[in-house]
Amino acid sequence: MSSMEEDQFSEDSSIDESQKIEQILEIESKIPDILSYASNCIDSIETKESIEEFNNNARSFFQTLEYVSTGLRKQVLDLEKAEVPLVSLQPRKHYVTEPLTGIVFDEANRLL
Repeated sequence: MSSMEEDQFSEDSSIDESQKIEQILEIESKIPDILSYASNCIDSIETKESIEEFNNNARSFFQTLEYVSTGLRKQVLDLEKAEVPLVSLQPRKHYVTEPLTGIVFDEANRLL
């Protein structure tokens, strides 16, 4: 992770609520990138593309995965510090009716 990304998740009490929301949205926007980089790695193996392309995609995959996991970990710690009751954290309706794994596997089957 770059030093800029580390700074983004560092402990800073001067961050206001809008900046925290922006951080959460940034983390959320990178989650699909993880699957995209994983797919690109598989594609480069299947088409016998260069090792360099595979390595670039694998590097991007792991960097993005680290970015997302670090950001989510920070958000969880912030919620624990704020002692937010779990009842107040309502999941998105889409995920309540259909588990995320089901969505992923359905989409994967559709693509195959």
